[in-house]
Order: sequence, then C-alpha cells, then structure tokens
Amino acid sequence: ALWRFDVDDGTPALLVNTTGLLRHPVRVGERGYAYERWDGKTDIWEVTLTAHDPDPRENRTLQASTRSDLNPAIGPDGKRLAFTSSRTGNYEIWVSDIDGSRPRQLTAYGTRPAESPAWSPDGTRLAFEVRGEAGSHIVSLELENGAETVLTEGDFEHRAPSFSVDGRQVYFGSNRSGSWQIWRVPATGGAPQRVTRQGGFRALESDHTDPPTLYVAKRHAADGSEGGIYALAEDGSEQLVAGLSPAHWGNWTIVDGGLFIARLEASVTVIFRSDLRDGNTRVAGSVDGWISREAPNLAITADGRRAVLARFTGLAADLLLVEP
Repeated sequence: ALWRFDVDDGTPALLVNTTGLLRHPVRVGERGYAYERWDGKTDIWEVTLTAHDPDPRENRTLQASTRSDLNPAIGPDGKRLAFTSSRTGNYEIWVSDIDGSRPRQLTAYGTRPAESPAWSPDGTRLAFEVRGEAGSHIVSLELENGAETVLTEGDFEHRAPSFSVDGRQVYFGSNRSGSWQIWRVPATGGAPQRVTRQGGFRALESDHTDPPTLYVAKRHAADGSEGGIYALAEDGSEQLVAGLSPAHWGNWTIVDGGLFIARLEASVTVIFRSDLRDGNTRVAGSVDGWISREAPNLAITADGRRAVLARFTGLAADLLLVEP
C-alpha cells in the first residue's frame, strides 16, 4: 500500500491499496504522486495432460500481457475462461473465449483488487473476492446484466469462493470466527453458516458421490505440520486425501472424480491425478516453470485432457500516477 502522512499532525491517508511492491513515490506538481509498482509476472498457459510426459510443443499461452494474468477458471460449457488480470494497472476480473481470444473486462474496482473467480454450475454467474481497506469480501456477479451481490460483510478476510454442485451455496474460507474455517452462504445472499470446526482455507464440492462430498484444503494441520486436502463427512469427521504445501493451498481441483494437484519439482510444475474412488495416483502432465502460488491457479477441462494454469514468468514494473 502507499500512504501519505500529514507532517503537522501525523495523520495517515491511504493513497493506493493494491498488491505488489510499491517504491519511490514522488510528488508530481499538483497532479498527484508517481510511484513504481513491481509485481511477479504470470501468464495463463494451456498444458496437454496425458498418461505420459506431454509434448511441450502442444503447450501454449492463452493469456499474456505486460502485467499478470492468473486465477484461471474454465466455464461449465467449456467455451469460456474467467481469470484475473492486472493489465489495466489494477487487478480485475476478465472473461475470454476458451482459446484466449476476445478478452473482456468485467469489473472495475480500481485500487480494490478483484481476484479468484469461480463459475456457477449453470454458467450465469461468477463469484470472486474483492479486497478493501479492512478485510476482503465475496461478490456474486450476474453475467447477463452485470448485477452484483455482496455476499459477506464485516472487517474480516473472505477468500477463494466456490459454488456448490447445485449452485445454491457459495463456499469460502474466512477468519471471521477468529481462525480460518470454511463457511457457506446462499448464492443469492443471506446469513453465512460455518461449515468446519477443525480449520479450512478453500473448499470444493464434488458430485462423484451422492450426496456430494466436500473437500477442504488446510494450510496447516492441527498439530502445526503442513496441511493437506481432507474429505469432510456428514458427521463432521475428516479424512486426509492428499498432502499439500501451505503456499499451494489453491493449486488443486476436482474433475469427474479425479483430484488434480500441481506440485513443484525443481523448476518444473508437475500435475498429478488421484482417483477419488480407488486412490490410484499418476502423473498427468508437466510444464517447465513455476505455477503461481497463494491462490487458485489450476483448472482442468471437463474431459481431463488439458490443464490451464498461471505460470510465473519473471518480474515486471510499471510507473503509475495516483491523484489524491
């Protein structure tokens, strides 16, 4: 963040609240303040998934700009891609065709970053998180008319939304109870309901069972060790399904009874698929470079043949001007 302090009474005033490293602010006459913003640059890639090593020539870039493109989410019709981009100077929600063509900006929150879009099962809405000066909130956007519904309130963190299989609920992680737990709220708005008691940061519901099973990612286990992905039973008990490093709490997804997890091995991102029915695990594919961390950055096509992920490509800087 970039702040201005009154030299007489020391009163602070927030000028810019955004991600990245903000450096070297200077006054530009009466116009405002110029400053540098440094960010890790990420592009969105499509990666071939096979039972063996993929042919790297088939991998391709779907979204790339002078800034970062991340948080890919494939629409339920398989024809659209929602993602986060800072190409305008601020992190906003965008949508494009699945091949990356015809990108279109959906939100305009300015210095309040909008991130981590998730599709409703019928493809008519997106849920995402918006950061404010105090905490962050989950917002639902109707794609047809642009109407927005703020689903959470209070000065707490609300992260990583996802829809239930029937589209009636939105799950999210929050520290509103004093610790990070999974909550859910009606997709049209209402009172949030706490779901977990033993911790949780992100949740996805899978319909490979009847009724659907909720899977929960934890950054850390109860004993303080590295977290993992847990299957939540109706009685509230949990079963560990897969290990997960804290920084990669968002880099997993579930498609057709398969749990896909992206892991870093040296300088390669390796994608594993575990069958949730029989537990069989295999390497599904890989790509040179690092998948972006600390957010949901892995999506899989419905047929399980392609992965779409945000891949770190280096550092980038912009020179920006803020007008108080």
